[in-house]
Amino acid sequence: MSAKTWRAIDAEGCIECGTCTSNCPVVINASSGIFPGPKYLLGSLRANNELKFVRDAEYLCSMCMKCGEVCPSKIKVPRAIINIRNSTFEESELTAGHKGLLRNIKMYRRAVEPSGHHPQKFKKADVLYFPGCIGSERLYEVETGTEKLLTHASVKFVTPADWACCGSPVAKIGAQETADELREYNRKVFRKHGAETIITTCPGCASHIDEEYDVEAYHILEYLYESVGLKKLKFKNREKIKVALHYPCHLYRSIGPYTMEYAEELLAAMPNVKKVEMEDADVCCGGGGGLLSGAPDVAGMLRAEKIRNAKDAGADKLLAPCPFCVLNLRMDDGDNPNVDELISFAASRV
Repeated sequence: MSAKTWRAIDAEGCIECGTCTSNCPVVINASSGIFPGPKYLLGSLRANNELKFVRDAEYLCSMCMKCGEVCPSKIKVPRAIINIRNSTFEESELTAGHKGLLRNIKMYRRAVEPSGHHPQKFKKADVLYFPGCIGSERLYEVETGTEKLLTHASVKFVTPADWACCGSPVAKIGAQETADELREYNRKVFRKHGAETIITTCPGCASHIDEEYDVEAYHILEYLYESVGLKKLKFKNREKIKVALHYPCHLYRSIGPYTMEYAEELLAAMPNVKKVEMEDADVCCGGGGGLLSGAPDVAGMLRAEKIRNAKDAGADKLLAPCPFCVLNLRMDDGDNPNVDELISFAASRV
């Protein structure tokens, strides 16, 4: 795709106001000058008609979608940046982290190397639980906790053993052909299992499957609230605890702000759990968009700000309904609140 085509599709109407850049969490929380911001990416292409001018900056976007949210011209800036990455994609030019991601996909059909973790599988059912790469291969408690909560609510579901990465991580780095291959593979898996409903604990998986697969996929919070009903979840009187709640970008902005209302109600249903208000709860933690694997130092700057806010709020634990966010937030080695995924935390209290 040429730069001319890219501009005609994605950047028409840009008034160069800079609102996207002034609201960008990477620009705000990273060291000065590391990332010039979304306006630079759009403006460089318009001025130079050359994609090469953005190569050093395009992968410093965390795909938090804040820029699209605040754009007065309603430009889909995140989609434009993905298109830039598609247009400039050369595997040999990728960072070591992004090369490793592609290598894992080609070898295992997973974004991370499989750990050998094999939780219990369930019989064929109308509901298919898609655990996602991080929740299944790195944060085991996410998959097992979700299955425990669904079983507790008497939901009959299947967790297939032959699923592949949804394709979102590779699509975010511009490897669209690989993402398309994963989509077609998973479509066959879904058809084979015959499930009418697909649910996942990962917001990135839920939004990507919903948008790219021509099937409806639900985040587990949506399914628990809208289809199961929170009254079916019987929480026990566990220890008293103060928690802060992080709003994952792909959940809050891509799926919808209402999901965090569901998260709030889920917490309110748990005895002895007190939610404390954290500053900038909806600001990106740095875990998405390929930022953590491609520029871990920059992701760490956003992570440090999020951890600091949770600590200042007096939280004993920081919760996030997103495995990618949890993976990133747990990398901080300071004297900070513990970090847990929200659904696995809920499962520990039934």
